[in-house]
Amino acid sequence: MLLASNESSIARDELDRLKSLRWTSVAVHKWQEQHGWLCGFNFLPSTAVNFIDMWHPATFDLKTIKRELGLAAEIGYNALRTNLQFLLWDDDPAGYQRRIDAFLDAADNSGIKVIFCLFDDCGFSGGPPDISVQPDPIPGIHNSRAMASPGREIVMDTAMYPRLKDYVQAIVRAYQNDSRVICWDIYNEPGNLMIFDEGGQSETSDALEPFSLELLIASFKWARACAPSQPLTTAAWHIKMPWDKAEVGIFEHEIDQIAIALSDVVSYHAYCSADIMANVIEHLKSHGRPLLCTEWLARNIGSTIVEQLPIFERERVGAFQWGLVRGRTQTHVPWPAIVTLLGDYDPQTSDWFHDVIDSNGKPFDLEEITVVKRLTDLAARESVSGAKRPASRSEG
Repeated sequence: MLLASNESSIARDELDRLKSLRWTSVAVHKWQEQHGWLCGFNFLPSTAVNFIDMWHPATFDLKTIKRELGLAAEIGYNALRTNLQFLLWDDDPAGYQRRIDAFLDAADNSGIKVIFCLFDDCGFSGGPPDISVQPDPIPGIHNSRAMASPGREIVMDTAMYPRLKDYVQAIVRAYQNDSRVICWDIYNEPGNLMIFDEGGQSETSDALEPFSLELLIASFKWARACAPSQPLTTAAWHIKMPWDKAEVGIFEHEIDQIAIALSDVVSYHAYCSADIMANVIEHLKSHGRPLLCTEWLARNIGSTIVEQLPIFERERVGAFQWGLVRGRTQTHVPWPAIVTLLGDYDPQTSDWFHDVIDSNGKPFDLEEITVVKRLTDLAARESVSGAKRPASRSEG
């Protein structure tokens, strides 16, 4: 087992205990029926270069947030996922909570429900996070200023875990009965080692992984102790990418297996073609729980709205694509490895990798917007009428 500091036998006992505390299949399917088909996006406002920028008191852009969530509602989206940042909470818990409240009000006024993600290992900038005003993006580099939360160095410092526990429980308890929050995503891509810079795509030390797993398990324990009215999840995310030379199974990594085993709702990330997505969904149905794909959409490698959103709606899999508005994260540019793989990528003429509209609300592809609106309207009508659709679960 990957765990960094616990004895494996103790860790196994703790895992078994946490698994026993998951919501029952009946309870979590009732939650799914209550909220209907979730069709959403991962959100940063177009004016933010990363999540520190989004939530920082000096750059919290509520005017843009309200406008862009209004655009999302017009398209037909009904939910979003966004990351919180431990360091900002640690610096000023009360001030941060006021900004969270303002954000939740903006989402609610647009009819959009929220999934908050508490931790995140995607420190693509390569450096430790800090809460100073954030630098401009590196031109042409996907998510070049992405900062992890709490930061890879803190994840590997178990002396910080009591403070991380305080953060998890303060946030969860503040919103544990808040109807605007529909789910808690405990940890985004634990163990993600990637760095994106002008030199391309590389990885930091794999020494991070066992600590990420340890924090993942601990965080489920801390959040579960709060008994929130919303389910908990963490996405499985290790899946074969176009540049992988060796075969990679569907979520066979230990981190993925434990994430699925501890989650009330099974969530996953899959940037892949439609046929692979259908296989992934079929594979995950065996867990007998509602499914959320909390990251997808990568047009340059065959992950498209027109092809895949109908699959999600038909299978009742909640779908949260990466990105809404093309902005300072530059996620319309592919990952560096994909730029290299494509060979002929042109930032002026090639498809956007992520995102669906520009800062003026103009769609990348009007057909995508039509598909979103048609499917969310269809799902809403069926929800009102009580029509039964095949669910993404096994009845066995």
